[in-house]
Amino acid sequence: MARVLIVDDEVAILGLLATAFKRAGYDVATAKSGEEAIAMAETSRYDAVLSDVSMSGMDGHQTVSRIRMQRPGTVAVLMSGVHIECTGACCVPVQHCTWLQKPFSPKAAVDMIAERLAAVPKVQ
Repeated sequence: MARVLIVDDEVAILGLLATAFKRAGYDVATAKSGEEAIAMAETSRYDAVLSDVSMSGMDGHQTVSRIRMQRPGTVAVLMSGVHIECTGACCVPVQHCTWLQKPFSPKAAVDMIAERLAAVPKVQ
């Protein structure tokens, strides 16, 4: 079972996405800030991180970058209500950003994470 960390400072969105991912069979953890997500990633391994971009304090770019520095193989998807092209500078340079444009359905988020996880080479 893949472990997903969902990061958003909007509690309603966290709850909605957590429910959708749990129903899809994922082991889910949530964080209300980038700082909380980084602290969680220091002690637990997550296969994927789904993070909002615009949050008070540490934004999604910084959150994903810091988590990927600790755990380079982590799949990351950034979600935003503002249409922004990722230049690569927002994430650890070895991997590009995957964007999920708000508004989206919870199913679209689950499908995006599943697609990104399926693209990760399996270690034997």
